[in-house]
Amino acid sequence: MLVRSTLWQVPTEHYEMTPWEYKEVITFAEKQCVIGLVIDSLRSNNIELQKKCVIHMLKLHNSLLIENRHINESVVQLVRLLEQHNIQYMVVKGQTLGAHYPKPLLRVPGDIDFYVIPRDRERTMELLTSEWKIDDFDFNSDGKEIAFKHEGTTFELHNALLMFESKKNASYFNELVEKSEKVTVKVGECETKTLEPTLNVFYTFGHLFHHFRSEGVATRQLCDLALLLHKHHDVLDKVRLAKMLDNLGYTRAFASFGSILIDKLGLPEEEFPMKITEKDRRMAQKVLKVILEGGNWGEYGRKGFEKKGLSHALETGWIRISHYVSFFRLSPKENFMMLTREVPRRVMKLVKRL
Repeated sequence: MLVRSTLWQVPTEHYEMTPWEYKEVITFAEKQCVIGLVIDSLRSNNIELQKKCVIHMLKLHNSLLIENRHINESVVQLVRLLEQHNIQYMVVKGQTLGAHYPKPLLRVPGDIDFYVIPRDRERTMELLTSEWKIDDFDFNSDGKEIAFKHEGTTFELHNALLMFESKKNASYFNELVEKSEKVTVKVGECETKTLEPTLNVFYTFGHLFHHFRSEGVATRQLCDLALLLHKHHDVLDKVRLAKMLDNLGYTRAFASFGSILIDKLGLPEEEFPMKITEKDRRMAQKVLKVILEGGNWGEYGRKGFEKKGLSHALETGWIRISHYVSFFRLSPKENFMMLTREVPRRVMKLVKRL
């Protein structure tokens, strides 16, 4: 199978899993947001579970199916609304990546992220207010996105798909997005516009890497990238992708994460668009340690889980700085600018709060 479980080794012969082992596997899978993949592995391999574990597993499985179907329907509603009013859009991440999974309904879903061209942004918000009765928009402090809820689903309207500390990098990437051709992917019963494959690979990695440095990511994000590469390896413009990575200073970071996709998740080496070196593999071990210890958004590598208050802000700041320093060589230019610009800004904000 393409994405092998990084959480435990699937036995080659009949195996009876104890309730304690089951609990350990499920707990870790939930932290890494791959619960659906692990459940599918338990069901399709020679794993015997006690009755209470089977019942628990089926409840998790059914909850995931229901949640994904609801999110898919929310995507359909959004796409129909935007297309009805001739708004140029792209839905990114989330369900558009889940569509590439062998069993899309088993990917742990999140928010619905979408982008509209700048001239349509204000009209989109007016439309959401009039048609969906949205009156509570949450404007992100860094200006990247506007969040809102509709029928229990969280949506994020992006002003920028990726944030860069370098204005030159930001301008370069935004221009790529504006000029990008769109392709469609089937989400539920709806053909949904998204980024073309080569730019989508870069964006999916860029989003993953940004959050990895800031706080942390889960194995799910690695699976997303692996399956996107697997799906489109024969149509990727490798020269263009290499140019994007080089221009934005992400080449070594991409290669290091790529070695995890190949060595741990089972992506065929020929489907990764560049050669992996031993130096990349050594760095990947450090990257993987952070991911496996921290889990989703780095929540499980913390001393506390409360996402508010001074202690959380201080801990988040420390994690961010340590990641920028520890993985400095993966993207020197952006990391240097982050350390010399963003970090001082955040310290000043913290001082004002005190």
